[in-house]
Amino acid sequence: MALVCDDKKLCTDDTCDKLKGCQYPNNTKACDDGDACTKADTCAAGSCVGTESYPAALVVASPGNQDAFRGVTALSVNNSPALAAVGEVSEGGKRHGKLLISNAEGKAVKDFPAITPQLGAGILNAIAADGAGVVAVGAMGKDDAALQNGGGLDAWFVRASATQVQTNVKLPDTGGDEMLRGVVARGDGTFWGLGNRYAAGKDQGYLPLITANGTCQVNCSTGFSHKDATGDSFQAGVALPDGGVLVFGYALGGGSKNEDGALWRFDKGGKALFVSLLGSAQNDQFFGAAGLPDGTAVGLGTSDGQGWIVRVSPEGLVSVNEQVAGTTELWSVVPHAGGFAVAGVNAQGGLLAGLDSGGLKLWQANHGKVLRGLAPIGGGFGLAGAVAGANADPQDAALLRTDAWGFASCAAAGKCAGVTQCDDGKPCTDGVCTPGAGCGFSSAANGQGCDDGAACSALDACAGGNCGAGKARLYAVNAGGTAKNDSFFGAAPAPDGGLVVAGETAHNDPATIKRILRAYWPDGSVRFQTTFAPEGTAGGASDSLHDVKAMPGGGYVVAGRTIPPGAAFSEFHSWLAYVSENGWINWSQSYPNNVVAKNPDSLSRMVVGPDGTIAAVGSYNFDTTARLLVVNRSGGVVTDTIKTAGYFKDIAAAPGGGYWIVGQTSDANVDATVTRVSSQNEWTQYKFGSVGTDESFSGVVADAGGITAFGNKAGGAQTGWVARIDNNGKLVWERLTANVYAAVVPASDGGFFAAGSMLGASGPGHVPAVFRLQTDGTAHWQAATSAAEGQWRGLALGGSSTLLLGGYTADKSVGGEDLMVGVVDNFGNPSCTASGTCLTTLPSACTDTNPCTADTCTGGKCANPPGGDGNACDDGQPCEVQDICLNGKCSPGKPLLFGPSKYGTVGYDVYNAVTSTADGGTIAVGVFGDKDGIIDRRDAAGASMWPTKLSGGAAVEFQGVAPLGGGQFVVVGSASNASPGPVIMYTMAFDSNGSKVWDHKPANKARATFLGVSADA
Repeated sequence: MALVCDDKKLCTDDTCDKLKGCQYPNNTKACDDGDACTKADTCAAGSCVGTESYPAALVVASPGNQDAFRGVTALSVNNSPALAAVGEVSEGGKRHGKLLISNAEGKAVKDFPAITPQLGAGILNAIAADGAGVVAVGAMGKDDAALQNGGGLDAWFVRASATQVQTNVKLPDTGGDEMLRGVVARGDGTFWGLGNRYAAGKDQGYLPLITANGTCQVNCSTGFSHKDATGDSFQAGVALPDGGVLVFGYALGGGSKNEDGALWRFDKGGKALFVSLLGSAQNDQFFGAAGLPDGTAVGLGTSDGQGWIVRVSPEGLVSVNEQVAGTTELWSVVPHAGGFAVAGVNAQGGLLAGLDSGGLKLWQANHGKVLRGLAPIGGGFGLAGAVAGANADPQDAALLRTDAWGFASCAAAGKCAGVTQCDDGKPCTDGVCTPGAGCGFSSAANGQGCDDGAACSALDACAGGNCGAGKARLYAVNAGGTAKNDSFFGAAPAPDGGLVVAGETAHNDPATIKRILRAYWPDGSVRFQTTFAPEGTAGGASDSLHDVKAMPGGGYVVAGRTIPPGAAFSEFHSWLAYVSENGWINWSQSYPNNVVAKNPDSLSRMVVGPDGTIAAVGSYNFDTTARLLVVNRSGGVVTDTIKTAGYFKDIAAAPGGGYWIVGQTSDANVDATVTRVSSQNEWTQYKFGSVGTDESFSGVVADAGGITAFGNKAGGAQTGWVARIDNNGKLVWERLTANVYAAVVPASDGGFFAAGSMLGASGPGHVPAVFRLQTDGTAHWQAATSAAEGQWRGLALGGSSTLLLGGYTADKSVGGEDLMVGVVDNFGNPSCTASGTCLTTLPSACTDTNPCTADTCTGGKCANPPGGDGNACDDGQPCEVQDICLNGKCSPGKPLLFGPSKYGTVGYDVYNAVTSTADGGTIAVGVFGDKDGIIDRRDAAGASMWPTKLSGGAAVEFQGVAPLGGGQFVVVGSASNASPGPVIMYTMAFDSNGSKVWDHKPANKARATFLGVSADA
């Protein structure tokens, strides 16, 4: 029998020796050790042995200097994934650019010699893949001192393939220092350079568009500055599908004199569309940015000493704005596992961390001294930065490779199987993936935001690992003031659930009057306050802000008036400003009217379009001439129209394009006006009023069928006015009320929320109140929010079913008015104790037109279930009467038409006349038995209700009957006092039950009779 030699081992050869039998010598075949983290596994000494898949860092060192890589990008070299890193090294006593390309295994594909710029010294700050190669940008100067301190700097651009530097050029000098800090390749050989240029005594943001050969096409000598900033810089950008770019950077200056993170958007031609400041004005900067698959972008950097991440839409709407605990600076970001991976610095050195989609840190790993570049490759990451230097060097440039969880060694790789594994689902614990150990959890820092699940609390915060209740979200409070008549006139929502209000302080004191914009956190604490002193002071001042609206992309626009420099008190001008979410002024502009420049003009209300177009209305020449001013989001005038005499008070966007504007005339007999401006700028005006009274509209809500206008009519106790007007300018209905509706917004069901004032319970004065109106203008409920005199003047819809309010409250102790601010729920409650219920439901608020329903109000909402059995109703059938409700439905009644009905005895019985009654019945009159007058009352179905006979020994005959009003009727005919006596005229009135009210017989005894009667209305 033959011997079979097989030890079942891959790393041995199976042989049969004639003398020794089976032999199993070791081999060096390729094998698989079963460890996914190793590569190039081979047999050695009879065992399968793998090697590290994450090699040691590629280190670039120049003795005695601080070398570093500043950026890295993924690219393809020979159809294989690769990394390209740029930075700086020292050569010949000067800093030079450095470019290194490696493959996915960490081996250098091309280690370029130091790249010397034209001026002698330079650094490369950023890199981007572009086609088959890369483009890198930075700055050059004559020496390192110039690079460090400025002076003669020029922007620098390098383009390279995988094997050689193709372009090494200095961009044209713009007359100051220029440096590029970021790059966005456009895929067609051109790219945006992002950086700063020094001009006019300060740094400005710099965004040139560069061709493949280094020629500047756009913004070659143009800088960009946020208003009031003493220095701006562009740091990183994200390309947009329309060819434009979102730019992240910082602005230095403003009231705090600190840095604030700045977001700019530019169109494909390099024109600035908007700027928004997103930081806390406490030394905030953006360093890096990346686009995300859903079209949003993320920018990151540092805020007040901690790493900072912000997620925004292309329109600038912020969805994430978080400091990242345990980090100092964040430099680069890439999408990862549904969230982000970020590279930067913390107290331990270079940091790579994973964050969830909301910015919460899930895991971290430390590598080297600093990490500034991050790129995905091979299921893991390539990292560019610096490590501790060899031979006493401060640091050396380094390019590292890690797995998807930040591990650069197979000994620890895979300990965290996924991001969710380091998230225990608790808002007040932090999950951290520790090399070699896996996930661990610890209590989040006290004060970290969370949500305790209670809808009426805001700014909930972690404490001891648990989520603690925050402060009440609802309030209505005196917000302080100068006691010289202060008021908020406008309100707008803040993106974090707070509110912003705008108005004026010290109205009665021209020497100290100011425009005021104040923002509140969701718990009612002040986030920021910006006051605007009069631009001119000659003759006093009359400054005010009358409206505030949220802008698409973030920030707020405010409208009002100001005294321009050198102008007199009566020469105030219309004024607009665009303010960031932190209160910084992006731009402000006065708009003198285009008719008589020195006449006073002011803006009252405005509407903001989806593209940021602002349409504001007001008046000039002391409210005698109406004005419509339309500007773009940068404040540039689109149209400025003075079309008619009067005063425009409010404006709404028309669903079909154009605007609806309401206001009043300026003649002796003041009438309310409604003006329709079409999308083609065609104007039509309608007037509503009557001689001898003054009417005015001050609020408007538009829908597809027309508008609902709010205002007042002079005279009488009820002066509040709500009117429905169709698209043709026809008055459909109107309502009068004793309430004052100063501001109004639409409700989701077609009704309205209104803010203003109502008569107080304990005095003649009006108190602040909010109202819920139904679609027909009738009040559903009303709620006084304070017992003190005052009024809400600004109203906006807030998040979490809230109403945002601004106004004033009378301060009787000092004889003036103070600012007032509030957030109430959708039932008018300023307190969480009663939240969700209606404070005061009006008696008829829930009465509908169906008599067969029960009309109830529960939780501030109307309910109309079946009910009202026995109530009269109308089933719609024309030949029925006396329909009644049964089981919640209108049941058929009796036939309306009926045949002859006899009433009488053998003898002379005649009906001489008949009339109808209000309920559809009849009253017939005549003679009964040849001697008695008869009054026969029958219902609508012909059934007798009551007959009344008048006799008493005298012959009576009725010839006519007519209604008198008030349920009474009159009958006429003849009567005789004795039989056979003379017949005389006879008149009698009776009530609805047939009882006599009065009768009359003339003194003239001549024979006569009445044959008919009619009543005078």
